[in-house]
This record gives sequence, structure tokens and C-alpha cells, in this order.
Amino acid sequence: MKNLKYTELILESSSNLKNGDGFNKKTIKCGDGILQTTIRVKDEETSKKISREIGDYINLSFDELLYYDVKAKDTLKKTLCQNIKKLIKQSKIISKKVLIVGLGNEKFACDSLGKKVVDNIFITKPYLEKDLLNSKKVAEIYAVSLGVYGTTGLESSQTIKAICDMLKPNLVVAIDSLVANSPKNLCKSLQLSNTKLSPGGGVGNNRKEVSQKVLGVKVFAIGVPMVVSVDDKNFENLIVTPKDVEQKVDVLSKIIAKAINLSFCNINEKELNSLTL
Repeated sequence: MKNLKYTELILESSSNLKNGDGFNKKTIKCGDGILQTTIRVKDEETSKKISREIGDYINLSFDELLYYDVKAKDTLKKTLCQNIKKLIKQSKIISKKVLIVGLGNEKFACDSLGKKVVDNIFITKPYLEKDLLNSKKVAEIYAVSLGVYGTTGLESSQTIKAICDMLKPNLVVAIDSLVANSPKNLCKSLQLSNTKLSPGGGVGNNRKEVSQKVLGVKVFAIGVPMVVSVDDKNFENLIVTPKDVEQKVDVLSKIIAKAINLSFCNINEKELNSLTL
């Protein structure tokens, strides 16, 4: 069995690059077994070489123990939140109105991450309408989960564009399951970027991208590799996923949702938790 070369993780696609004019990479330890690798793609030449957009990428890697360690889960949540806020500042976004979009096919556990994240997002709009929250501290948050083209007949990017035209958000945060090249990264790596998402790209079913170019709104993308696409002489289009992927999606979706909630709600975490129970 031989792994295909395709990957949606910049950590894998840029593994042969060294720091230089068009590329910068830095790795730090965050504690509790979590490594943060920050990558910046600076020019078109580097972008084409690794098939990734110019922009900023943050990869958070962790080990299997995270799924059983409350402290490690908390560290991952806080680290992701810090990096979302950092990207907001770098991108000079006034995040007063935010649209959270979950992508994927919820019928398959390995592709249900986006839907499960959206299920745990704190929708602030009803609270703000009734003046139950301070609009100076809390962003106006909307969320929607979208099925895949094969089950809806709709391009995700076009649907999101229509919603953006109606709501006019300052930012779209899109969440989806990704494809890795190496099994060691399955459910053990989280990628955040300020570039784009390409629904279905990892399994050769490329749909129109979810990006600022298409939507007219800045896009942050969050993804976790849930499958590895491999080449086997006895099977075509073989996709491999962990046997306990459902449990892993459940854990990671809650961590990602909490990090997003904290990123756009400048209130005490205890108060936020009481509102989201």
C-alpha cells in the first residue's frame, strides 16, 4: 500500500522547504504535548511550489493522549483561541459580525467535523436582539452547516456567498475535515489559516473554493485531517480513517467550537459556559 502524494496539510506539503525569502516556518512547544508550527507563504513562486495560497498557516500537533487529558484539551482550546485572535489582528479585521460555516457530509463520521462544530457554536444574535449581551464585548455570530454537493446539488461556495450578500459579515470561519498524506497526522493535527478551503479537494472531488476572492469576505479556515487517501493495487480511491473516528470528531469539534466562541465573545469563560449549556 502506497500513500498518495496529495495532502491538505501545509505541514506535509512544505516539509522539504527551508526558511528563505518566500517561506518562513517556526515551531514552538505549547505544553501538554502540543506543538505549534507557524508557517507564512510570502510569494507566488513558493505558493505554486507547494500548491498553497499566500498567507498564514498555524498547525497545532498533539498526540493520542490529548483525547484522555482534560488539561491538554484545555491547552489546545486556549492555543487555538489565541491564534484566531492573532490572525484577526494581523488581517486587520473588525469582527463585529461573524459567519461560522461547517462543511462536509454528516452521514460519514470522518466528514462530520464541520457540522459538529456548528452544533456547539454559541449563536449570539438572539441574545443581542434582546439586549442580554453587550454588543461592545460580543460579536454578532451566525452559523450554518452545509452538506456536500452530491447530497444537496448546491455548491457550498455559492450558498455561502448568498448568505454573505444578505448578512454582510466581516469574517467567515469555515470548518472542514481534511486529508493527510501520513497516517501519523490523522486526528492529531489541527490547521488554521487565513486563506481558503476547497471542499472535496482531498478526495479528488474538487468543488468551488470558499475564499475571499469568491465571497468578497475575509475567510479563516480550520481543519483536521480525518482520512488518508492511499493507492492500493486492489482498490481504487481507498480512504482510510481511524476506527474510533467518531469519538475523536466529538472531542475535537467541542474544542474547536469553544475556541471560536471565546475568540468572538469577550466575556468570562465561566459565564460563556453557563450560556452555552
